[in-house]
Amino acid sequence: MTSITTLLLPAVSQSGTRPTECEPRSNPIAQLNDCDLAVAIDVLRATSVIVKALASGAESVMTCETIEQAHRLAESEPDRTLLCGERNCQKVDGFALGNSPSEYTSENVHGKRLVLTTTNGTKAIEMASPVPSLAIASFLNLSAVISRILRARHTCIICAGTNGVITSEDVLLAGALVTGIKNVCKAAQFDDASEISASFWESSMNLDPKDSDQSIALQLADRLQRTEGGRNLIGVGYENDLLACSQINSLPILPMRKAVSPSCFELDDSAR
Repeated sequence: MTSITTLLLPAVSQSGTRPTECEPRSNPIAQLNDCDLAVAIDVLRATSVIVKALASGAESVMTCETIEQAHRLAESEPDRTLLCGERNCQKVDGFALGNSPSEYTSENVHGKRLVLTTTNGTKAIEMASPVPSLAIASFLNLSAVISRILRARHTCIICAGTNGVITSEDVLLAGALVTGIKNVCKAAQFDDASEISASFWESSMNLDPKDSDQSIALQLADRLQRTEGGRNLIGVGYENDLLACSQINSLPILPMRKAVSPSCFELDDSAR
């Protein structure tokens, strides 16, 4: 039976460390230990960028928490590796690419190994290290992620948030995932945070079964303007990224973690 747990912030225990086996089962964060699949969400923009990069032909995307780690990872094959990422929404000085999906074209990334570090998303990815499998979710690959969740026993959806605060753009995607699962698996079980996320998605979007993905994308981009992450991007001139990250099911691929420490993502062959 499929069961879903949603963490509305990255999984950090009360001590500031990853969950351990000795933590009580009543602690929601400890539920990571029970999961066979984690799904990382940072809609604006890290997980959207990872999906776009791999869809554009990048060989792999390695993620790390610090700029220093990124430089060390890139040293092994400098000719094939691109340093990518942001701090406070802006491209890191000296990096090849920032954190806008529009930068991750085939011309820029095809055949390259990318090293990505961001303010929030790559931290959420790191916190999922104890889980055996990790998928990357965005609105761009919504249906592909739903299909993968339906094959898992217990999935934990991890919303990155922004600087330790819940952000509604990530909760919207968590809700879209939960709603999609409910539509095809009536027996699935959900925790309260998952139910809250689904209710938020359904109340935030005026959806009609006849709506196309493109019409939903336009409505979603408008809704993202009123989120914490959306306002931050508009404030620094990246408003176009809101529409780019709203293109529902435009890239039907599934990035899966192939290695840990550092986390490395490649296309899942079974989802192609």
